[in-house]
Amino acid sequence: MRLRKEVLALVAATACWGSSVVTIKIASQGLTTWAVTAIELTTTLVILAGVVVVGRVKLSKPSWGLAFAGFLEPTLAYVLINGGMARTSGTHASLVIGLQSLLVVIMAAVFHKHIPSRRVMFGLALALAGLIAVTSTRGSGTPTFSGDALVFLGVLCAAAYILVAHGVAEKYDSVELTFYQFLFGSLALVPVITYSVYNSHQSIVAGATPWQIGAAMTTGLFGSALGFLLYNKALQDVTPTLAGASLTLIPVFGLIFSALFLGEALTLGVLFGGMLVVAGVAISTT
Repeated sequence: MRLRKEVLALVAATACWGSSVVTIKIASQGLTTWAVTAIELTTTLVILAGVVVVGRVKLSKPSWGLAFAGFLEPTLAYVLINGGMARTSGTHASLVIGLQSLLVVIMAAVFHKHIPSRRVMFGLALALAGLIAVTSTRGSGTPTFSGDALVFLGVLCAAAYILVAHGVAEKYDSVELTFYQFLFGSLALVPVITYSVYNSHQSIVAGATPWQIGAAMTTGLFGSALGFLLYNKALQDVTPTLAGASLTLIPVFGLIFSALFLGEALTLGVLFGGMLVVAGVAISTT
């Protein structure tokens, strides 16, 4: 029964992350990458601080491993993924993000110094074929190779975060883990965002509509705070493989939300490539 609850938490977390494809795309229409990231992280920290205070969570001394996890995600992962989403379509971003689970498996194999099985290698080849099919299809939403590449690099950092966080998760409460993750991640971005604002000589929300600002805040609420609270809670009781396998659902939710809320057409090339990515990931992580 406990495992079932953890699996449900993983599914709910992937739904939250899948919704971020839509909210980030909307926010990016009037905000820069730095502005979207700053609003998202500020919203997340305020929510998490409230959870810590209301829940009377006792914060223990953080470790360097926890600080490094926060640097990987949100610092590196968010900037790269947010920047990539502003340059590509929601459907493309969803499928590229879907490769995260496969990357977790591969990096776990490298970290533990053992050669991946033939099944994993076959799944990798299948997922890469799907990625090529997706990125070669323009479809709607004006996807670009540079945007897809930035999202992929961000996903690579996010995959590394899962491995690092899994190693320290058992030492911290899930709320504590999530709070420290975003605290360290946000602090690392303060100098860069401050310089960006100073250099532009204007507010980070200049020219943006309330709808776009609200979309960035919604990303912080669901895509960051709620998503990671659920995921980090489950991370304490599941294996890295199961945690990585659950991420296969992100492109499923992302594609559905992109079609419903962004009006992006699901072309045959995207659907075919998407099926290959999901199939490859599923084969490699089960």
